[in-house]
Amino acid sequence: MVKNEKPDEIAVLTNWLRVIFRDDTRGIYHEVKQAEEIRTMFATKLEQYGEKLRKEALREGKLQGKQEGKLEGKLEGMHEKAVQAAKALLKKGMPLKDISEITGLSIKEIKKF
Repeated sequence: MVKNEKPDEIAVLTNWLRVIFRDDTRGIYHEVKQAEEIRTMFATKLEQYGEKLRKEALREGKLQGKQEGKLEGKLEGMHEKAVQAAKALLKKGMPLKDISEITGLSIKEIKKF
């Protein structure tokens, strides 16, 4: 049996091959009809497979976007906390170099406050 083929698909193919190799002109109509059925069957399977791939790609894209969004939000939150801490330390009169070391912000960025 051909891998991943259903028994009825094999029967259609087998009958079609029998008709081709028979010297019987009455079977030509049957041959053409079966060939069309096979073509339709494979076209349908190909379309279904394409749709399955499209849905999977969409699902993975959404998941990746969600993960990237969460990471971006966390990084923005961490940066905002560092900025708030730097502003509070500036109000307390701490030197810029020390604030930079504690918060991870550059001195140039701290001076903007």
